[in-house]
Parts: sequence; structure tokens; C-alpha cells
Amino acid sequence: MKKKLLFLFILFVLIAGSTVFFLRSRGFSLRSQADEKNRVYVVGVVRAPPTLDGIWESFRMKMKDLGYEEGKNIVYKVTEVGGDAAETKKKVALLMDQHLDVIYPLGGLATHAAKEVTDEQHLSLPIVFGITADPVRAKLVRDLRSSGNNVTGVLSANEIVSSKRLQLLLEAAPGIKRIVFPWNDPVTTGIETFRETARILGIALMEKRVASVDELDAFLGAFSFIPGDALFRASDTISATRVEAMAHLALAKKIPFSGTSGFDVERGALMSYGANFQKMGGQGAVLVDKILRGGKAPTDLPVELPADFDLIVNLGTARILGISVAPEFLAKATRIIQ
Repeated sequence: MKKKLLFLFILFVLIAGSTVFFLRSRGFSLRSQADEKNRVYVVGVVRAPPTLDGIWESFRMKMKDLGYEEGKNIVYKVTEVGGDAAETKKKVALLMDQHLDVIYPLGGLATHAAKEVTDEQHLSLPIVFGITADPVRAKLVRDLRSSGNNVTGVLSANEIVSSKRLQLLLEAAPGIKRIVFPWNDPVTTGIETFRETARILGIALMEKRVASVDELDAFLGAFSFIPGDALFRASDTISATRVEAMAHLALAKKIPFSGTSGFDVERGALMSYGANFQKMGGQGAVLVDKILRGGKAPTDLPVELPADFDLIVNLGTARILGISVAPEFLAKATRIIQ
């Protein structure tokens, strides 16, 4: 009798264990509905310079629309980073200790840091980048359709639209003869394509690769601007930390300044052309939701292109610079700042 009971007990354990393994192997959660309802998700957010805050705020708003209430069923652990790669990586590593469910980095520098830390620590933590450029070329993902790793997110497409941005700047201010272009990251900048576009458009290009914020400041401080120059902002974290300084410099030198987003134009840039940040934040939130409550892995979620692009013009800056922006150009604008 004892042997029979022992046999039945062992058989029960084997069947139960096999059932658990089977369910887990197919992505079934063993948590009860009550456990899932009461769960508090933890999302790590890596904020880059304030130029990207529009994405972060729209991300939070969309997450709320999707049913995530801060302090109730979701907590955001936020760290702020600048333009220094080593310091960014250190801060991201500290953030990883916060028992995160997902990490949401904004910008190429933050995304690279998150990827490097998870690789080095052998973590499978999902990374959903809010914005970055050409993640395939940057070796963040294998393919836009399937990353093959723990990364997905929303493209900025800055490496593509920077050439269109240059064309639009020349339309807004036809008197430009030379573009002054300090840049850091060849991937986010799309520097080869940008050079070719400048050549085709017949515009002189004064470019300078800068390795740090200090180098950017030194270059701009020493450069001798002349009539016919325009300052062009690169879509990288280093220049993002100096948007206001670049806008003020351009106004002081009476030269046009092209930004990459509405944030730049609000601070004095003549114009910008780029992805709609509000919609990008919403796209990122949907991806995060699919991971948190949809049981999806980043490799199952294709990297997304921006849903829309904006042309934003600052007529107040145009008046200061003595530029009369053609009505035909203004008709293309998504937004005009008076």
C-alpha cells in the first residue's frame, strides 16, 4: 500500500512539473488574474537633454491612456544623462539595479549605454528606445523587422531627414552660402549623405567633428562667422546639450540656425524639420505595453518609423535676421511660431 501511495505521489509530481514546464514554454503566466491586476510595473527612463522631453511627456500620457497610473500600477525610475558616454553608462548601470521590467532610453547615447550594460551583465531586460537613428548600422539590432535581441523602439530617421532639412533651410533663407556644421556621431548625423547633399545643392560645408561638449563650445567660440553663413545642428546628444547656446550665438551673429525639432525652434532656431515627437512617444508607449501586458519580447516587435514629420518655422527669428520667408514655404509648415 505504501509503495502504491509513493508511486502515485511521484507520478503526481512528474505530471505537475511537466504541466508547469509546458505552460511556461508557451508563454503562459501562472500568476492569477488578481496577481496581475495588483502588479506594479517598474520602467527605467533614461532622459537625455531636455530637447527630447516632448517624447518623454507624450510617452507618459499615452501610458496613462493605456491604463497605467503612476504610483498605482506603474513606477518610473528616471535618471538624467548628458553628453558624456562613460558617465551615461555608469548612470544606466545604477538604474539597472532598480528591479526594472523595461528600460526606456531617449537618444542614441542612452540606448547604446543600455545595450552595452545588458550585454555585459548578461541581462535579458527589454530595451525600448524612445528615439535613435539607424540602429542596424549602429549595431543595436540585427534587422528592423526583428532585432534578434532585447532591443526595439522608434527610429528618429534623422540620418535620412537631415538632407531634407538642409534643402528646406536653403528654401527658407536663399541667401545662405555656407553651412557651419559641428557634429559628433556619424550614424545619427548621416554625414556621408549630408556631404553629398551639400555638394549637389552647391553649398559650401564647414564641418567639424567634436568629441565632447567642451570641444563643441571651443569650436563655436573660436569660429569666425561671416555673412552668408548658417549654423546647422547635428542630431546627436552633444549638440542637444547646447541648443539654447547655439540659438543665442546664431541670433547674436545674425545668421540662420537650423534645429532638429520644435524644441529648438521655440528657443530661437529659424526652422526645424524632423519626426513628430508627440507621436513618437505614443508609439514607444504602445511597444512597452505590448511587452508588459502583452507578453511580447522586443525581438517580436519591429522597430518603427516615425508616424509623422513636422516643419516648424519661427517668424520672430526671421524678423530679427531680416529674412522674409516666402508664403509658399510657410504653406508647407506644420507649425509657425510668431
